[in-house]
Amino acid sequence: MDFGRTMNWIIIDKTMEKPRDQLKDMIQANLTLPPKPPTREVPQFGMVPIPHHDFPEQFSNFCFNSLFIKEEVIKAMVDIRAECNQLL
Repeated sequence: MDFGRTMNWIIIDKTMEKPRDQLKDMIQANLTLPPKPPTREVPQFGMVPIPHHDFPEQFSNFCFNSLFIKEEVIKAMVDIRAECNQLL
């Protein structure tokens, strides 16, 4: 999907660069594109700011509220996946 969108934008950009008299057969002559947004400054590092949170407490809450940490549940999920794979 991203590849298709990117290719469409490239085609539109190249087509719109042509003089108006060459465009009459391809697209409507009154077609105008909105102005391109200004380019943003590239950050020095690829990090996203994350608000402060207490990881041990969050992990403890997850473990308390989740069934995916219990051995029986994990074994059942593995067995279900094995049966589904056999059916395929």
